Amino acid sequence: TVSVQTGGGPLSFNFAKNEGAVAMTAEQIRAAGVSIDKSGPAKIRTALQLPGEIAFNEDKTAHVVPRVGGVVESVAVSLGQQVTKGQVLGRIDRRRFEANVRQAQAGQNAARSDVATAQVEVERTQRELERVQGLAGRGLSSQAEVESAQSALAAAKARVAALSDRVNQQQAVLDEAQNNLAKTMLVSPIDGTVIERNREVGERVRGSDFNEDVVMSLAALASMEVKIEVGEHEVVHLAMQQKADVKVDALEGQ
Repeated sequence: TVSVQTGGGPLSFNFAKNEGAVAMTAEQIRAAGVSIDKSGPAKIRTALQLPGEIAFNEDKTAHVVPRVGGVVESVAVSLGQQVTKGQVLGRIDRRRFEANVRQAQAGQNAARSDVATAQVEVERTQRELERVQGLAGRGLSSQAEVESAQSALAAAKARVAALSDRVNQQQAVLDEAQNNLAKTMLVSPIDGTVIERNREVGERVRGSDFNEDVVMSLAALASMEVKIEVGEHEVVHLAMQQKADVKVDALEGQ
């Protein structure tokens, strides 16, 4: 109520004004999605909007690296293709490694042949020793001849042992050659999808254990990670097992 004093006496009248008030019709209120409710006590919910990115799960990502060097002979999969664990993804040129296997097999065969020849000599010297000992028993051979025959037998047995070690060595060489040949196949270590292809047919790759030469990368797309940047002022609002809604700019509305 506003009261004023004039020459004719006191006057009073009512005055009301709402600052910033906007008059809306019922139809405008519905179109704007405005809802009206009674005020009262309630739990205040804090919502944080934080930037981040969707990334591959590092525990389910694998890089296919050649274990031997050479030229890429074939690549059997394309970018985006799904693969299974143990599937052949490509091959390194096998010819050099196949030649190494054949050479190792030839060396092993030669070593076994030498052992067989030496074993024949052991049998011959064994018979000779028995013959000389028989003659010595009848006084027809000297002790020196017996000792000579014994020495010849011992030498023949030592040669068999040495050649047998050579067979074992050649077997190790053969095993290594066959192992390297098997490494020319590039095999998928996991079930996943090809997300990177860094080498093509005809390109040379290194097989070093120190410098990885990644031919392709695989990832299990069914299990992804969301990496969010959280500031020091927002971290106090977060807790373990807390749920979050993720919005991807490229997938608007999903």
